[in-house]
Amino acid sequence: MTATKVALLCPGAGVYVPASCARLCAHSPAARALLARLTEQAGEFLERACVHDSFEAMRHISQSYPAIVAAGLLAVEAAGELGGGPLATTVAGGYSLGHFTALVLAGVLDPAEAIALVVVRARLMEQAARRRAGAMLLVGEVPAEELLGLTAACPGELGELVLACRNAADSVALSGTAAAVAWAREHLQRRPCRLKGISAGVAAHSPLMAAAQAEFAPYIETASFTAPRFPVLLNSDGKPCMDPERIKSELMTHLTTPVRWDLCRDSITVLGVEAVVDVGPGGMMANYTGDIAPAVHLNAAQPLDLALQALSERGTAA
Repeated sequence: MTATKVALLCPGAGVYVPASCARLCAHSPAARALLARLTEQAGEFLERACVHDSFEAMRHISQSYPAIVAAGLLAVEAAGELGGGPLATTVAGGYSLGHFTALVLAGVLDPAEAIALVVVRARLMEQAARRRAGAMLLVGEVPAEELLGLTAACPGELGELVLACRNAADSVALSGTAAAVAWAREHLQRRPCRLKGISAGVAAHSPLMAAAQAEFAPYIETASFTAPRFPVLLNSDGKPCMDPERIKSELMTHLTTPVRWDLCRDSITVLGVEAVVDVGPGGMMANYTGDIAPAVHLNAAQPLDLALQALSERGTAA
């Protein structure tokens, strides 16, 4: 059987589930060992968030963000242990925060160094949110071009309003000041559409993150980036990348520039991906990309043998 072209896709914020890794760590020595290493780097909160019912992590992105990244890494680590080796992968991609997960899976960043970066990034984002209240709003069934017009029409006294994430032609996340996002919601409620507030509490991928991005830059500059084992989709333009310097450069503006998942979808299609592996809880990446190729959920809270069996039936090989 010909090996299937597989895309490992990693979710962003908003998918944290308390104790999502408890079952996994109870059965996988490899996952337990990796969690111990990540916890030593990040702090004891990480083990609580991953293995216990840490509802505190649901209130603080400085805890939930590292836990989301860790959950994806632990699931893939345990799957490799169970399946006798790493998954054969054509390309990896991560949505916003999930980009760090993807970089580890591709071998660009060391797991402990990546989790340290995620902890600092989340802390700086929280500080920026305390300085200026931000918000995000997911909008469906409204063309991106129409939303661009909406952002341009936002009264200047309300503050910034931008398109933060383009998921598809008619699925976009708005980001900006709390007042500007509230104005956009009120405006959009007058027409048929789908609206969902994003509970992260920060205005990610917007100018409100400029200070956080500037403070984060030295941490990126001193981190060790190595050439990936397989291409990684860039958030800025959706292109598969094998250049560690280009990957590093993109992270220098990651917090203030839009996530172009629509362009990542285009690349996944062009590459001929035949199976999408959703690495993380919540099914976020299956929802965003499952229409391109069948999705398999590699979830720390679910039996990994079923996911590996599904991939095997599609012809993947380690």
